[in-house]
Amino acid sequence: MSNLLMEVKLNRIRAHTIFPQSLRIYEDVLVFRKRKWFVVDEMTITYNHVAQANLKSGIWFATLQIITSGGFENPHIPHVLKKHAKKAKAVIDQKIYRVHDTGSSSTSEFSSKKETHVDKFEKSLNRLNELLKRGQMSQKEYDLRRKRLIKRLE
Repeated sequence: MSNLLMEVKLNRIRAHTIFPQSLRIYEDVLVFRKRKWFVVDEMTITYNHVAQANLKSGIWFATLQIITSGGFENPHIPHVLKKHAKKAKAVIDQKIYRVHDTGSSSTSEFSSKKETHVDKFEKSLNRLNELLKRGQMSQKEYDLRRKRLIKRLE
């Protein structure tokens, strides 16, 4: 599987549950996971099947909802910290735009690709993964730099 960009989980205390729902955002897919006592439902969604990402914000918490096409259940994760939900929505929106923009003509005004924050984040994350695999960086240092990159994504 490709690199994990970010993971969004609901707040257990706020949701009054033992098993939190989670959404893992990878470079090429979204993985929605919902767990119960003896069952784990896991759904993998490619960005081709994602129509949009909605965010319903409160004061501190938000609900992140993914609208899909192609017969998938529309996953939603309530009780997510607002800043984490905003970051996740920004990453998903950028991925959707990139996937759906590939079919546009080369003469359009959007064809000149500018490097976005998400592109820079992905390049930096890939570079960190390479350094970790080569043994030029420890796991602790990798985790620290990855957290810094996520903070800069805002």
